[in-house]
Amino acid sequence: MLLEEANTKLIFTIIILILALSLTIIVALSVLSNLLKQLKEISEAMARAKNNHDLSARTKVLSSDELGQVASALNETLNTFSQAIDQITNSSIQLSASAQQSATTVNNNSVSLQHQRYETAQVATAIEEMSVTVQEVSRNATDAMTAAHLVNNKAIDSQTVVGNSLRTINSLVDEVNQISSLISGLYATSATYFKCGGCY
Repeated sequence: MLLEEANTKLIFTIIILILALSLTIIVALSVLSNLLKQLKEISEAMARAKNNHDLSARTKVLSSDELGQVASALNETLNTFSQAIDQITNSSIQLSASAQQSATTVNNNSVSLQHQRYETAQVATAIEEMSVTVQEVSRNATDAMTAAHLVNNKAIDSQTVVGNSLRTINSLVDEVNQISSLISGLYATSATYFKCGGCY
């Protein structure tokens, strides 16, 4: 009787142990399965991000344990990287547009500078031609001034010659007057002599 009761208790204990062990194995397998699934999700997400350069890849968070926290942190990291890449891309596009605008401005400035250079060359040519004209005018003015000096000198010389001629004519007039006086005196003397019939 006691032996049967002991066997019954032993069998009952063994059954309980088997059930507990089975439950433990089921729970362990379930936890292990969830861990493996979470690890697989994390590995696949990291592989997509690495091999395909796909920062939009995300992993499923299957639990709230340490692996679930790792999966959530990986998603946040990929999201941060994705936003940073988007910002860099937008900045690159803006920089490219600014560079194109700067290139257009530089080209316009280059054309404007070439046009200004051409106009400056034309102005320089005009100034050079004006300088030559001014030099010619200066030479002509110098020649005219020289001719005027020559004419003035000739006029002065002519005045001197005229003055000398006038003085010579006046001297001749004086001499003619003296000769006329002498002739008049001789005539008067001759007339007197003839009237006296030779008073000697």
